[in-house]
Amino acid sequence: MKKMPGIVAVLIGVLTATIPTFLLIRAATFLCIVPFVLGILCIGLGIVAIRSDGRLLRHVGWFAVFIMLAAVLLPFGMVAFHRSSGYPIVMVITDGYTGPVRLIIDEYQGAEVPLENDKYTYHIPKSGTLLIKDGSPFRRWHSMTATYKNGVPIPIDNERTRPADAISLHYVGSGVKTHGGKECIEYIIGTKADLYKYREERLKGI
Repeated sequence: MKKMPGIVAVLIGVLTATIPTFLLIRAATFLCIVPFVLGILCIGLGIVAIRSDGRLLRHVGWFAVFIMLAAVLLPFGMVAFHRSSGYPIVMVITDGYTGPVRLIIDEYQGAEVPLENDKYTYHIPKSGTLLIKDGSPFRRWHSMTATYKNGVPIPIDNERTRPADAISLHYVGSGVKTHGGKECIEYIIGTKADLYKYREERLKGI
């Protein structure tokens, strides 16, 4: 029973590297690497402790417990935070504009968009491109509305249920890098054909 703390550490490491990792993989998050790496670390510490009779053997069980708690609380806490509801986002578009709407995240030259009346309002210029300092409101779950400056609403077709020839706001993608290496959140105002054409042009690098 002298080697029991090391054996416990190995068992904790195996559990840490498997169960939380599997659950995070199912949640489709890169954070699955956290419990996997920390679980392997636990296993390694346990093996080292079993092979030695030093101070590590006496404390390795507690080390393994702390590592397991960190491996579970850190990634699952981050997932819960990012999936909590954020504030609504409002897009205000130049009257009559159709085409790509690009929000480029530039922490130095981007505009600061404050939270006002419990919502974030982004005024898109005639070019369709707006530099913003912070993209975090888009990374949390949020509701979104879009409107022209004259108050006419722009339907948002996230479910692709509107008529093919209807003008709508379509989500294109986020995390896309511009030629300058900056992150870009992209939408397009137009028909479904406009959306598909734009996606093809992006894939071809046009």
